[in-house]
Amino acid sequence: MAAKRTCPKCGAENPAQAGACLRCGFLFVDPGDLLRVLWTEPALRAAKWGGLAAFVLGLALLFLLHGSHAIPALLIFGGALGGFWHFYARMKRA
Repeated sequence: MAAKRTCPKCGAENPAQAGACLRCGFLFVDPGDLLRVLWTEPALRAAKWGGLAAFVLGLALLFLLHGSHAIPALLIFGGALGGFWHFYARMKRA
């Protein structure tokens, strides 16, 4: 007999592989889902190119605004963080 998944919202019994409650539509979310998505190839590609774009945009704004502003600093930091995640994940996968 297959395991059932009980909906915390309406109490309906659902198949174990259900992603949402068949009665009320409540989404069943596994906390590990986000982590598994972050390790996929499209997510790593997005981190690399999104991080690079944010970093370059932050540098350009820093030079255009002639000084210390929060937005360029946040873009540079976010871009560096995206690049770091990309290379860290690549090293761990290799």
